[in-house]
Amino acid sequence: MPREKLNEFLISRDISPVRHSLETPWAETSGRTKRFYTRKARQAVHACLDEIAPGESETLLSSLIKSAKLEERTIASSLMECLSECYNNAEHWSSRRQILSIMADKVNFKDLQRWIPNLSRYRFNIARYHLLLHGRRSKIPSVKSTRMYVAPEKLDHFLSFITSTHIVQDLPFGEKTLKLSSNTEIKVPNVVRSLIPEQIVLQYLSYCSDVGFTPMSRSMLLKVLSVCSASFDELEKVINKLGDNYGKGLPWAKLQKEKLHLAKRYLKGDYKVGLFRV
Repeated sequence: MPREKLNEFLISRDISPVRHSLETPWAETSGRTKRFYTRKARQAVHACLDEIAPGESETLLSSLIKSAKLEERTIASSLMECLSECYNNAEHWSSRRQILSIMADKVNFKDLQRWIPNLSRYRFNIARYHLLLHGRRSKIPSVKSTRMYVAPEKLDHFLSFITSTHIVQDLPFGEKTLKLSSNTEIKVPNVVRSLIPEQIVLQYLSYCSDVGFTPMSRSMLLKVLSVCSASFDELEKVINKLGDNYGKGLPWAKLQKEKLHLAKRYLKGDYKVGLFRV
């Protein structure tokens, strides 16, 4: 048996033989048992090395340990080189974050920068957070977003209402495209309104109640209004663009925006008062 051969060798070197092998896991053994087997292993190793290099067992052992550490560093360097190459070849940050999470808790930030020079501290911390929250190299579960079906006749009814003279107080300027779940596109004009979205929805719901029409939900009506926004903001963007890119200048743009704001206040205030007086 191998142990008998080992004991014959140890006895020849005036070392007590190994009478029994360790049967329990090393982590579960007592401190006394660990010390015993550590001493016995040191005796056996030094005896073997002294046969290979008489009188130089300690030197040979140190060289063996250094060689093992160098091999470990070589393997670690090869792995880091592969991971850094994967990181640099990834086209999206989500993929790079997953790759970083593989090594974020194994290598500190400064050492990791040797392999990925353009790595920022922020991205390194995000990768560590990804590791703690989702696990190493785990993909973040995508959030499924569902679209609510809107009946075309209900949408047409509401669009007709908000583009009527009861709501619109000026000519349209430009247009937006409203895309339905059926991939149908509807062109919606940008208009100037005299009511805020909440008041328009309340007025529309009251109108539907009077005519016996079943409208869309309140939240859906507000979403439609957010897409079909009034054009004062669009006009202000046009003014800024004319001032910055077409040579009108900042003073001109400032003056035009003041006029626009005055017109907006007039439509929402004095204009209504004049209608009531008439």
